[in-house]
Amino acid sequence: MIWFVLLAGCAAREEPTRSAKRAPLISAEPPHEAAAETPSPASAENEPVTTTEAPPTEPAPPVDETAPQQATRGSRTSKPAIGTPCTAGSASGRSIDPCGKTGRVAIEIDEASVQLAHQTECKLERTGRENMYSASACVHGDRLYAEKACIACRLPMSGWSARAVMAELTEAQALEIQKKLLLPTSRVLKTPADWQQAIAAGRTKP
Repeated sequence: MIWFVLLAGCAAREEPTRSAKRAPLISAEPPHEAAAETPSPASAENEPVTTTEAPPTEPAPPVDETAPQQATRGSRTSKPAIGTPCTAGSASGRSIDPCGKTGRVAIEIDEASVQLAHQTECKLERTGRENMYSASACVHGDRLYAEKACIACRLPMSGWSARAVMAELTEAQALEIQKKLLLPTSRVLKTPADWQQAIAAGRTKP
């Protein structure tokens, strides 16, 4: 009887320990969150695409080819252009007053380059040479084209040039051009024939 009581007590003491061993273990890690769903390629293709259109650009204004062109860098072309109304003596800083005898601009001058003399179909003929300068001219219609080019300058096209309406030149203007071209100034050149004859004579100079 005593042995039975002792065995029953031992069994009672072991039962809580077994119960504790059977208890489920609780993980200390936090529960995992559900992964965010990523759209499938098919659903991405079906989504509308928003595009931003660039504002329309205004067309460039038309270029007036008949208007006088601006002088290029390095040139100092007298303005206004040939045929523009003017007053004699109103221009300053020019070797020749551009205002002709009819109250209009008779001559355009570039004090720094020979570009004006090359805006023509006639062939420039040499009329003389002085130190580092070579003078040339030609006649085309009622226009005279003249240049005094610097042949020793580093900058291309350096020198002096002019284009003029011969019939509207004053005597002072004509004589100044003759000096630039190294032509005789004993008489004033007036007509296209006068200028052509003087240019031909200058061409025969040694």
